Amino acid sequence: MRRSYFLPLSAWLWILLLLTPTERAWAVINAGLQPYDLFTSRYSRALVLEVTEVDPSSGLLKTSLVNTYKGEPESETEVSIQFDASLLGVLADALSDGDFQKGDPIVVFAGRKRAKKDFMLYANSFYLGKIESPGNWTIDRTGQGAVGMSGEQLNTLAGTWNGSTPQLVRMLEDMAAGIDFFPRKAYVQFKDDILLDRLESGVTALAVFDIEGDGDEDIVACSDVGNKVYLQTDPMVFVNATESLKLSGGSPSVALADFDGDGLNDLLAGTTLYQGQFEDNRFYFVKTELLPERSASK
Repeated sequence: MRRSYFLPLSAWLWILLLLTPTERAWAVINAGLQPYDLFTSRYSRALVLEVTEVDPSSGLLKTSLVNTYKGEPESETEVSIQFDASLLGVLADALSDGDFQKGDPIVVFAGRKRAKKDFMLYANSFYLGKIESPGNWTIDRTGQGAVGMSGEQLNTLAGTWNGSTPQLVRMLEDMAAGIDFFPRKAYVQFKDDILLDRLESGVTALAVFDIEGDGDEDIVACSDVGNKVYLQTDPMVFVNATESLKLSGGSPSVALADFDGDGLNDLLAGTTLYQGQFEDNRFYFVKTELLPERSASK
């Protein structure tokens, strides 16, 4: 039996179509930039630094070592990171965005198999560079994680968090402790929200369901003064079909399924069961009194 899902909503709620995209939903995942992959396989070291001083004019960033979560610890507790001259503007933009402030954490993945001096630095965006000598590093490139659906470059690591550096630090702690299940996070694009309708009373329940069995999701919205059904006739085109489906009255809840197993969907509005019928090439509901009086009285 196929079940419908309904959600109670507050009064005068706009019905927003967020669940039915007009086209197939696409997602982009850069597996090489997942925190779990970076920690377990791509880099041999993972550590956290803290910003102690920044000189925007010279591009010099001074940090201190906070913790090492993987690999050999840095031999120097103080690390100077020099931004390449071509990236001074990038550093200035980062500072204006609130990054690299004194006391901020920085996550560093360092030591690739074929490039042991390479490192990736993450501070709400990520940067690439080389370890020139113990305590002296240079940043010569910015990194790009993926290309978004609109073509823009995405420079946040993808994972199960909101992209903030402190949260990534907490993830490192978990991974170092062996808590290593971090599903992939896809970048997706949705169409603009659509205002479908306004009801005359507060919305009490909402269901998204393929009522006619034509492959398109339809919508049922409930209220105390009257339920409404919107059939999707074309992609993202909805028609108020309440009258043609022969529905009447309001209800505090709604559920849809083929309750009697005849191949046609039925609708339960509160304690009233409507059976689906198909005649003259037209689908509609018939109000029944099949529920026991005890159920109807509750």
